[in-house]
Amino acid sequence: RRQRQMCIRESLWEQAWKAVKKRGVGNQELRKVKGHATAQDVELGKATADDRVGNDTSDKLADKGVEAIAGVG
Repeated sequence: RRQRQMCIRESLWEQAWKAVKKRGVGNQELRKVKGHATAQDVELGKATADDRVGNDTSDKLADKGVEAIAGVG
């Protein structure tokens, strides 16, 4: 199972890198965002409100993708 996870992660990174190159390296900003940030994390400056909304949206879209692949919903 671990090897499969590594393979999937590598594949995702390959896809991400292709997208970065296609759009142009200077045309985007990549940075780490705290996942699953809470309102307290925002208050403490560990995350921004925009990052929190963006990450929550990404999580929901990822869940939909998994459901679509699994044939759920």
